[in-house]
Amino acid sequence: MFERWVLPQHAGYPLGLLVFLPVRLHWRPMRDPNDGCAQSPCENGGTCSPEAEGAYSCDCAPGYGGVDCSEPLACFQEPCQNEGTCVEFPSSVYLCLCQQGYIGQDCQVRDRCGSSPCENGATCMNGDSDYTCSCPDGYSGRTCEGETEGRL
Repeated sequence: MFERWVLPQHAGYPLGLLVFLPVRLHWRPMRDPNDGCAQSPCENGGTCSPEAEGAYSCDCAPGYGGVDCSEPLACFQEPCQNEGTCVEFPSSVYLCLCQQGYIGQDCQVRDRCGSSPCENGATCMNGDSDYTCSCPDGYSGRTCEGETEGRL
């Protein structure tokens, strides 16, 4: 019932004198080659869900979008100020639709010219805290309301 094993000599020492250290084996189960999630295609913390025949879908973490969650969502950071509405476009491009009275990429500038304060065809220019009117020839005043003397 028992067999006797004779260990060969190795470099002059019997193998029985060698120290055998424990070995830890790490293994991962083989994935189905038709599993679309096998290559972990979802980026930035997205969760992959396998679909039929190697397809997959990604449930993206907040702030990311796209097929594989690789595109940062520009509107996630709420860049539009003063109650502007953010509209998302591909490639992380956005547009702010500003409320009346505000202008600028992020609706950050108060549009002091929105009420058309300049008269007589003058051009209104927004400043940091006020507006100025560039009057056409023959007109003057804060809003170009007055005619210049000597005008024919």
